[in-house]
Amino acid sequence: KSSSKYSLVEYEEKTIDSRDKDAENENVSNLARSHTHSRSSTQLRNILNALLPPIKVASDGYKQVSVAKPTRGSVVQLQTAWDEQLQLRAARSSGICAIREELNQQAFNEIIRQITIE
Repeated sequence: KSSSKYSLVEYEEKTIDSRDKDAENENVSNLARSHTHSRSSTQLRNILNALLPPIKVASDGYKQVSVAKPTRGSVVQLQTAWDEQLQLRAARSSGICAIREELNQQAFNEIIRQITIE
């Protein structure tokens, strides 16, 4: 869907295998019962995956959005990256612009990720 591989949304470095994804879903209830902390992180992961589904990056590989807690610096970095991408990709300053629309969607998705984690 995206015309560029660059994304304003922060993703985990680790790529998960589609088989790992299925196994992870099967083990959710066992992990939740064993550790209260694990349950909250598992619930957060499930919520994030529902809001911002993992993206396919290889034949069997997927990347999930990051669960890293946002900082003030990450918000400033998001604004800086958004501005840079608008200029690099020559987005129109007025009127309908597919580039601006795509970058705005990515920025809103990153904000949703950050608010969900908070």
